[in-house]
Amino acid sequence: MFEKIARSLLKRRFEEGLPITVGILQASWTLMVGDYFAAHTRPVRLKDQTLRVIVSGEPRLKEFRHHRERLLARINAMMPWPLKELELVLAGAQQFDLQAPGQAPPPPLGGLSPREEALLEQIEDEEVRAKVARLRRLARGRAERGGRGPLDSAGGEG
Repeated sequence: MFEKIARSLLKRRFEEGLPITVGILQASWTLMVGDYFAAHTRPVRLKDQTLRVIVSGEPRLKEFRHHRERLLARINAMMPWPLKELELVLAGAQQFDLQAPGQAPPPPLGGLSPREEALLEQIEDEEVRAKVARLRRLARGRAERGGRGPLDSAGGEG
């Protein structure tokens, strides 16, 4: 369900001529690639239909390179246009800060209205509630930033 919402948001943004940025990909990364892959990676650059992703360690880098085509297919299933290449690179010490298991990700940009907060409180499953809130903030964030995200720049670089 959330994958469909995220894909719809990406498609709508693309159709409106707005850039798909690294920040937007980061906000929906877990939905795109799954918990395991997302826990050890972060998208850092999107340019010329190539997505650069940093990986937390050498063993995982080897593992994920082995599954590169499957991962690219998962990402492309969510994108409004296909990526041609998934570039997996080893992260430097300062580039990657792994979250502890069960630790909530940093709050996304954008805010929720009191009405939206009240509607979210009706969702019993905390994980589902958090994902819906995150997607809503992503959708609202564009308007709050005047149509541009904090990572928007020429060439979509983050």
